[in-house]
Amino acid sequence: MNGWLTAEQVEHIQWAVQRNRPVGEFVKDLRHATLPALMEYGCLRASMGPTAIPTLPAAIIESPLGQSLDEIPSRIGLHDSQNHNEKPSRVDIRTSEFFSISTQDELDSESPDLTPTPWQLYAIRFSRSAQAAGFNATVANGLVAALYEMAHNAVEHAESPCPALVGFQAENGVALFCVGDLGRGLLASLRTCSDYAHLTKHDEAIATALQEGVTRYGRKRDGSPQSGVGFRQVFRALTDFNGHLRFRSGDYCLEMLGSDFGPNLGEFRGLPLLPGFQVTVCCRTRANSSGDHPDV
Repeated sequence: MNGWLTAEQVEHIQWAVQRNRPVGEFVKDLRHATLPALMEYGCLRASMGPTAIPTLPAAIIESPLGQSLDEIPSRIGLHDSQNHNEKPSRVDIRTSEFFSISTQDELDSESPDLTPTPWQLYAIRFSRSAQAAGFNATVANGLVAALYEMAHNAVEHAESPCPALVGFQAENGVALFCVGDLGRGLLASLRTCSDYAHLTKHDEAIATALQEGVTRYGRKRDGSPQSGVGFRQVFRALTDFNGHLRFRSGDYCLEMLGSDFGPNLGEFRGLPLLPGFQVTVCCRTRANSSGDHPDV
């Protein structure tokens, strides 16, 4: 759609830069952006540098989604400043919000006085916002559980040089979240385990990671699988909700559309190399039509 920065447009920008074609004129005419596009554009700009990948235009930065991203410091976001607002203690409904996370403790720690931690409050806001967008509590909490699994995977396995970036958006029958990092990607992570040292391609790594019980820690001593990296929870959250899954790692992207999701489904597409792992999970209360604005 004209004026929209989508994840597909980010791919086109990266292809153009790789072929030494200028992208500044195209970028400056953009007026809107999807959440996944902001995430992947940020990863691209952080990895290739501001000379190759220009700053997004004011229309996007000053949009509600852009302002949400501007609230936190992130190398993947709009700025890398150490000055940032305190994470809110409210549990109000929001159409979008981001969270920068560095360690497992931020996800799993409990406060001594039993008050909710910043991550727990963020999860509550996402659940309430998804319910306000039209999803029941079971689906909303399933999305929160899937978000936790993907965020946990990023901080545990990625070994990223900067904090992972998490974002959600929820309004008008759509609820989605993204998790992105600039780490070593699925292939390098899995290959640290002898069980997966035979993997050589990024699409093989993505397909392997989607299988139940796959983790860079390999199988348990008794031969049973580990708990895996959480994709079962992602598939469960999307069942019957016109979903859109997007997994990008290395030089491949896997997308799944519709209502049937599983480890052996989806379409792979070769892309220029992008560091880390970027995940998008989107649910809709109805099928997307050609007149709707893009979600991914």
